Amino acid sequence: MARPESDAPMNKKLLPLAVLGFSTDHSVTGITRFQKLVFLAQNETVDETPYEFTPGSYGPYSTPLYEDITLLAQRNFIREREERLSPHTNQNTSIYELTEKGERALVRSLATDDPDIPQEAFDEIVTKYSEMPLWDLLEYVYAEYPTMAANSNLPF
Repeated sequence: MARPESDAPMNKKLLPLAVLGFSTDHSVTGITRFQKLVFLAQNETVDETPYEFTPGSYGPYSTPLYEDITLLAQRNFIREREERLSPHTNQNTSIYELTEKGERALVRSLATDDPDIPQEAFDEIVTKYSEMPLWDLLEYVYAEYPTMAANSNLPF
């Protein structure tokens, strides 16, 4: 799958698809990372935010975003698959991938919609944070958005 190339702004209702589309390999490992990437993308690129986040056990959490990710997977815009974290544990994590249907919807939106998300800034943020180790990402979020650490189970 190719990275979206259009210079048109994207529809902010498609933030989960855009996070996947702009991530290096069109995938995100784990719902915690996925939630944080959408949180940072919307908070650092747009004036109006489509998802409201509250302080959760692992930082910013949005129930409507979680529901949208589930719905996008049910409608085949996103593929969710389970992968074992390591051969020495029984723990699995979800891998979220942009499907061809999701990519078509994203590219169509990038080419036709007129909301206020600057693609270049969005691309920069998603690329930067999707490559960060999860603990570094969480430390960054907690440092930059301390109110989102209020209910954290983590020792930051």
